[in-house]
Amino acid sequence: MINIKPALTFIALTLAGGSALAANADPHVEGSLVLTMDKGMLEGNLCVSGLAEADEYEFLLNRGLNLRAIRSSPDGDPLAYQGFFNAVSEGDATRYSVSGLFPEQSLCVEYVGAYPIYDVDAGERSTIDWKGQIAFDGSTVRATEQARFYPVPIDPVSGAPLQRVTFDIHVSCSTCNAIYIGGSAPVVGQHRARFQSTDPRALLLYAGSFPVLSTDDAHFLGAEVSPKVSVAINQEVVRIARTLERFLGIEYDERPALLSFASVSREHQLGEVDWAFLTWPTIALSGRRPFAALMEEQDGELQLTPDKQMLISHEMAHYFFGGRYMPRGPLVNFLLESTAEFLALQVIRELDGDARYEAQLGLHYQEVASSEMVPMDQVERAPQLSGDFPFRIGPLLLVVLAERIGEDVLMRALSKLVLESPRDPVNYADFRSRLLAAGANEKILKSYEKDCFLESVAASCLKDRFSSNAGGNH
Repeated sequence: MINIKPALTFIALTLAGGSALAANADPHVEGSLVLTMDKGMLEGNLCVSGLAEADEYEFLLNRGLNLRAIRSSPDGDPLAYQGFFNAVSEGDATRYSVSGLFPEQSLCVEYVGAYPIYDVDAGERSTIDWKGQIAFDGSTVRATEQARFYPVPIDPVSGAPLQRVTFDIHVSCSTCNAIYIGGSAPVVGQHRARFQSTDPRALLLYAGSFPVLSTDDAHFLGAEVSPKVSVAINQEVVRIARTLERFLGIEYDERPALLSFASVSREHQLGEVDWAFLTWPTIALSGRRPFAALMEEQDGELQLTPDKQMLISHEMAHYFFGGRYMPRGPLVNFLLESTAEFLALQVIRELDGDARYEAQLGLHYQEVASSEMVPMDQVERAPQLSGDFPFRIGPLLLVVLAERIGEDVLMRALSKLVLESPRDPVNYADFRSRLLAAGANEKILKSYEKDCFLESVAASCLKDRFSSNAGGNH
């Protein structure tokens, strides 16, 4: 979750880790959710199956959701569990544990919780809003995988949350005119809807009263969009997808859904797209603003505005890094966000030319010119690559790397990561070995590391390559 900057937009993607499940499968979630919009209430009765064998099973559930029972089947007897006394918080959730389950059984969790309702249209606001909040805005409810509104099991081997799931979920809401779970088509005009996916997804729920338009498997939710604008946006999405396909040599076979929502925070006003997040395949934009605001007219044709082109390109790159390949380990932020931003920059160069590309690189550098950084080959923990690194420094390092070892070599290494999708944690030594396997020259790679892996941006190769761009020479 991030704030959108005038020069460039980017969105943070929450990691969905791999699993130790049999045959490397992802868990399956099945059951029901009930929404009571005028009370801010969410009720769930969901079963998680496909779990690996373990003596004890742990899962995460939002802190505002109260457990009624945990069972081994929908109609089984309640099981004893831990987590209610001396509760352990993890992000926006509480960690629970239960024993006595067999691998062929399910982890069935029944729960209920009530949340504040902020009537955004009447001017009510919270102080903050974030991706991990279960947010009722007076007309809709929004919940994502980060909110843990469904039980998210913990991998018993790695300890990673397994938030990517296949699902078969019924959602009931007596006052909703539209209901949506990401990865399945929205349902309009029904108060009870069934959502299914055999493709593993991190889940996003959006329900309430809001406009919906679906065309050619593309969905526009939450704000008005004309057929003309929807066609133009779809054309831009296809153009970006085909460009990414050419870079990586991997077919892009899914389109993102676009969601415009109202933030409940007073920091994000209606009509202003100044905050965004992504739960693939849904790109969510704050402001509840008509989708025409993403576009501008050039030479008689509607095109994405430059900042929105960068936004959509970055998020569509997450189809590969964050969708098909879920990185883990100390380089997770680099492999999720730096790769997506690097690919978005290449899209800009391909579609708009070198002048805009170099100008965008200069803007990136200008934001981090005085920043410190951790040398990549010294990174041991994911939090070491946070702040400006994933979205600014990391992409610039990849640009220089491509120029040193060859763009074709780097794209080959990135493509193989996506195709192989390793479930083991990746550190720099692993990434380096993949570069060499893709054809990088050892001597050139060592020279790059010597020049670029330093403790400040100003002392590194980035200054030599990008400082003139920041000075306005491009």
